[in-house]
Amino acid sequence: MFRRISINVRSSRVHKKTIEIGGIGAMVYGFLAVTRMHDLMVSIGLLFSLAALLAATHALYIERRWLVFAWGSICLALSLVSAAMYYGNVFYCFLPVVQKVSLVACIGWILSLHYTRMDQEPAHERSALVAGSARKPSSTSPQCH
Repeated sequence: MFRRISINVRSSRVHKKTIEIGGIGAMVYGFLAVTRMHDLMVSIGLLFSLAALLAATHALYIERRWLVFAWGSICLALSLVSAAMYYGNVFYCFLPVVQKVSLVACIGWILSLHYTRMDQEPAHERSALVAGSARKPSSTSPQCH
């Protein structure tokens, strides 16, 4: 899934590799969170996932995909709030709720990135291309009568 998302990114190779490696690493360490080394696996998985989230969000900003950029920013903020609550023991009683909201928001965002094509022209560029092709032909161009 993260491989396909990284292929669809039109930004730099650094963004592509960060999304791919960070996403796959987060999933591997998330899978290992059920072991006796839960805290360590969650910490390592968090680092990988934050790297992938940040790279994907930055790539969306560069590509001017404002709606999914905003959604990614919310997911990034929720992940950071959840991490602050987990590691700082702040509002610990609300941590399960925040984690579930963060999980649902991030999974929805990742699925939307997976199923949308990011290599297409953004809407504002498509409308400029269409408007440019609808111009009248110039007087120097040959015309059929």
